Amino acid sequence: MRTMKPLTVILVVAFALGLASSASAFTRFRELEARLPTPAIVYCADSDQEWIDYAGEDVEGIVASFTQPEIRFPPTICRALAAGPSDVAFGRAAQVLYHEWAHVAFESSDEGFVDCIAVIEMRYLLRHYWQVSARVAQPLYVQAWSRHVASPPQYQGTCSFEQRDPLGAY
Repeated sequence: MRTMKPLTVILVVAFALGLASSASAFTRFRELEARLPTPAIVYCADSDQEWIDYAGEDVEGIVASFTQPEIRFPPTICRALAAGPSDVAFGRAAQVLYHEWAHVAFESSDEGFVDCIAVIEMRYLLRHYWQVSARVAQPLYVQAWSRHVASPPQYQGTCSFEQRDPLGAY
């Protein structure tokens, strides 16, 4: 019978503890899962520091897995979504939620493609999954479109050939 060396045991235990501590730094947010068009598991970081340690300071959302579909967000995004459409930061948070959802739903790492989907579908998603009126959804959509047009080139994708709202006439 072969036995593990003490250093190997220490490394295995340290690795397991590291995974356990990173998993506990996030809380599943089932209320947000219910606001997505297709299934995905949504986690929110328990603290700003946990998020920074996990993803970095300037990251607003991340797809943790395409196969399980799992997405993760910092506390700022989760708080704005939990506060709902009356919160000033809600529009940006909803855009981030649906951007990350589009990565998972379409199994795409193309930032431009998924940003186009998130923005173009924004009014429908807000009305259907957040039960807001067209009057409330429209300015949130206009803000999302403005952010999209001003975003870095890799986020502009195939819908950016137009410098106007592609659904503006409807």
